[in-house]
Amino acid sequence: MEKETKQPDVNNPQKPNIIKNFGGLPTWVSITVIALVIVIIGGGIAYGVYQYIDDLKVEDNGLKNVEKTVEIDEFADWETYRNEKYGYEVRYPEEWTIFSALKQKEPDVVLPNSDSSVVKLTDKKEMLFCCEALQTSFKVIEEIVKFENWKEYVTIPDYRIISEREILFKEHKAYEIKSTLGIDSEGGSRLIIVPKENHTILITQGDEGEVWDKITESIKFIEPEIDISSWKTYRNKEYGFEISYPSNLVASADEDSVSIIMPDRKKCGWLTINTENVGRESVFDVNAKTACQILTKEFAGRSAKECVSDLDALYSRDIRIVDIDSINWGVWNELGFYIWRKEECNDLIPIYNQILDSFKFVNISDQAIYRDEEYGFELERPFVHVEYDEIKKEGNKISMCGQYLEVFRKNPTQTLKQAIEEQFLEDYSSDKCWFEEINKTDNSNDYEYATIAFSVSSDDSYWGENRKFCPSRSRSNGVSYFMMDPDYPEKFVFFSIGQAACTTDDGELWQDTFRFVD
Repeated sequence: MEKETKQPDVNNPQKPNIIKNFGGLPTWVSITVIALVIVIIGGGIAYGVYQYIDDLKVEDNGLKNVEKTVEIDEFADWETYRNEKYGYEVRYPEEWTIFSALKQKEPDVVLPNSDSSVVKLTDKKEMLFCCEALQTSFKVIEEIVKFENWKEYVTIPDYRIISEREILFKEHKAYEIKSTLGIDSEGGSRLIIVPKENHTILITQGDEGEVWDKITESIKFIEPEIDISSWKTYRNKEYGFEISYPSNLVASADEDSVSIIMPDRKKCGWLTINTENVGRESVFDVNAKTACQILTKEFAGRSAKECVSDLDALYSRDIRIVDIDSINWGVWNELGFYIWRKEECNDLIPIYNQILDSFKFVNISDQAIYRDEEYGFELERPFVHVEYDEIKKEGNKISMCGQYLEVFRKNPTQTLKQAIEEQFLEDYSSDKCWFEEINKTDNSNDYEYATIAFSVSSDDSYWGENRKFCPSRSRSNGVSYFMMDPDYPEKFVFFSIGQAACTTDDGELWQDTFRFVD
């Protein structure tokens, strides 16, 4: 009997069956195989798309997708009080009340100004006029408070004192007394005594809690502003750094170290920079006993360790650069200063802090070149003692270390002789002064050299007696001459050097480094 073949219903077409048995396998096996194939193919496509997008990140002008770190200011909505006279600032919530005293005739407060000796903060203003509101306060004592005598300035019953100890608070030596608020009271207060150069700040945190702690944490001490516009700058080409210092201090270099000291007050202390090895026991040694907390921070744009020690007898600040990649510094480097804690020395602490904070890494090769765009020339700056000499420009005259040069323009078709005769000798007799070529034996650049000469008689009481009949740029008993570069025929230069040598940091005469440029 023949098997009946079912004909398709043209009026009700069926969707094609995409699941077929593979080699007679059961349908559920076929379904599983197809599912696995889809997963593998889908995964491959997804990976390909991801890889394509990732390649685009790299190929898109060489830029990579970098996560952006946004720093959040935790005090963004807080107010700031700054005391210029006593050198501190503090942040506090805008709903808190700041005051220096209470008004006597009305229930209100007296606002502090920038030189108030007493400043207080509270979150319960209404309690100031009836009860005892908890406060954070700042009180200035116009003398240096010795820690062992703190009870002469603040009254805290012995039964309330929990602990007292020396601490480092905001990089200042301080004394902390923690106490309870009372026998039956919860919470506690904190007194921090911070001696400054000629006064002491007593900081009282009236209670415990996140906001109270945050106010105390926000405190910053402000070093007095020092005008450094007239300071000198020491630059070190080999180790790639510069540092500024007052003109009454002296900087001296010795192999891999630099010292900055005030000669008439050297017994107070000095600042040193050791780029290779500090050469002595260091506070950063593994087993070193230090009187400070070593902090990791950024200094001059690099990761560093810092140790600030403020003792009764000595103030010191030491820094070690940890990130020495791409700079010619040794791992045992150290820079910092110390000042003996004497009445005649304390004023040097903010000055030396300012000196140290002026330190920065620089590309000295750029600093060493002076380039004049107006007249189209450059030269290497003279290096006098331990710093580059200041260069002054006035019109076409450039002066440095008591010497100078002048750049003159001329018709490019003129020779050097024609230009000098036209610009300097027109009004002078050629019998008394004239153009004279100079042949330099070390002329490797094919430059042309010349001078304005005059007659010299052996019986003259002064060899330059006849110079008075010639232009001021005539030859002298020192070094002076004109020079022209044939590659720049539209200008020439006059050098007035005198008898002293002024060299670059490589020991070359600065005038020999002069070159015209485009």
